[in-house]
Amino acid sequence: MLPIFYFFFCFFILAFQVSMVALFRNSIDPDDIESFIDSETPLYNFEPTERELGNKKNVTFFEFKGRKKKVGNNTVTYDEKSFTKIFNHKFFYEAKDKNYFKYKNEYSVTSGNNCPDNYKPCGILDSSNRILCLKNDEDCPLNGFGISITEDDPKYEGYEKKEVFYSNDDTVYYLYYTNNNPEGLVITEFKLSHGMPCAKVSEINWIKFYSNEIQESYNCETEINGNIYNTRYIKVSDEGINIRTLYADNGLRDDSNFANTLNAKVDLYIRNYNDIDEKCFNEFL
Repeated sequence: MLPIFYFFFCFFILAFQVSMVALFRNSIDPDDIESFIDSETPLYNFEPTERELGNKKNVTFFEFKGRKKKVGNNTVTYDEKSFTKIFNHKFFYEAKDKNYFKYKNEYSVTSGNNCPDNYKPCGILDSSNRILCLKNDEDCPLNGFGISITEDDPKYEGYEKKEVFYSNDDTVYYLYYTNNNPEGLVITEFKLSHGMPCAKVSEINWIKFYSNEIQESYNCETEINGNIYNTRYIKVSDEGINIRTLYADNGLRDDSNFANTLNAKVDLYIRNYNDIDEKCFNEFL
């Protein structure tokens, strides 16, 4: 009886921690979970730029599912787009050949403990507040980020700064970023959302931009652990990002007539790793 109970306990813990959409279909694909574990990564040598950097990966902030139209007797989808630009900038980075469990088991200590000799703290690794520890001669990954309209914003003292002029509202914004904030989150995800991201991964907190979008609804509805929002995300954009210019930056034309999108804004959020029980993960797979 105990092994059966343990199996279902692990099944639930994995599903909840990773927040896979399949949980809500009463099934989980182990390959999906393994892919999730291997794909999420800290961001090394971070650089926001308008130039293309072919030797680095770049961040995806939002997945627009596209629009639909009738062509003859068929309905076709078009304008699917990965949003990879904010203020016409892409966020480039490099990734190390390590997954979450490698960092957790070999390169971190529990909260309140010091890193081993010859290692330095590089930020809060995951939702259990483990501290990432890397060798003293290694660079830390991105562990601090913010967007502000204030030059030399005291919240970001010591951060690198990129000035961005946004012609949409004639405003100068500043992108602040650092890998020298040992008390900051080790950032593994950027996410655009209209308010706090939803607790359920398949639900999107957003604004309808076109009348014929594939996505029928942009609302958080499903409670997980008593909350319809994922409170682990931290907002890092003080003034928001104009949604009409965001669509234009990412190659989508503005033929919207919705009054509620004229000055609508979305925000940028960050988080670190979700803590996952490796024993449950291995035994489940």
